[in-house]
Amino acid sequence: MGLLEQLGLIRLFGLMGLLGQLGLIRLFGLMGLIGLLFFLDFFFLWTSFRLLLWTFLDFFFG
Repeated sequence: MGLLEQLGLIRLFGLMGLLGQLGLIRLFGLMGLIGLLFFLDFFFLWTSFRLLLWTFLDFFFG
């Protein structure tokens, strides 16, 4: 593959990727935000649960 073909493909895929990214951001923006909030909630719940568990185990078996 020549350099010009490579640059053309990079430019073409870059434009397609940019348009697709904007479309995906617009399409999945709300879903992604909700998913991120759920993930953060789960992450903080899990870390607080681990801290509680460690404190509990340390208190009784420490």
